[in-house]
Amino acid sequence: MRLTAELEAAEAEGLARRGVQQAEATANGIYVVFESFAGLELALESLDPRQGQLHPELVAVREVSINGETYEQATVWVPDGKLGYFLKRLNDYANTADEESPKSRNLIDRIRSVGLASLEQLWTDPPEEFPQHEETTWWEVWLRRQDGDEIERLRAFAAGVGGELGRTRLGFADRTVALVKATADQLSNALDLLDDL
Repeated sequence: MRLTAELEAAEAEGLARRGVQQAEATANGIYVVFESFAGLELALESLDPRQGQLHPELVAVREVSINGETYEQATVWVPDGKLGYFLKRLNDYANTADEESPKSRNLIDRIRSVGLASLEQLWTDPPEEFPQHEETTWWEVWLRRQDGDEIERLRAFAAGVGGELGRTRLGFADRTVALVKATADQLSNALDLLDDL
């Protein structure tokens, strides 16, 4: 099945990119983007299962227009070893596709493509406002609260890419918001190195 191959390719590419920068990497997962067919919405609740202590987590949703058609993109952080959640649903769907109601139909029938996410796919403001790749700007970075060391990992990351961590923080129950001064190219490396975004 094409979607299975795309998901496995995203995992392989993510692991390879993380392996290249292994000394700096603290990431234990990859960011995957699911894109809908034109005019359809993704089954977001199925992309954010919240089963078990460590599970895939929906981190961003956005709409994009391509050639006058609207698509929904959902970026999901998938912890190492948890890609099986999606692979099982794809396999179940393929094995029951000839039945009247294939398993996981509501999830799978809406997905046009799957791939490794980019920084742009975590951007939740209008796509046309995304900064130029070499333009240095202040970014509002939302971190998932995990172990209390998120800011320290972000600080080390920013220093490592030549960026700057702002002094101000904003805390929520499950997120911490911080500012990072960097280019889009510099910040893009965070997807391979951090799993807090």
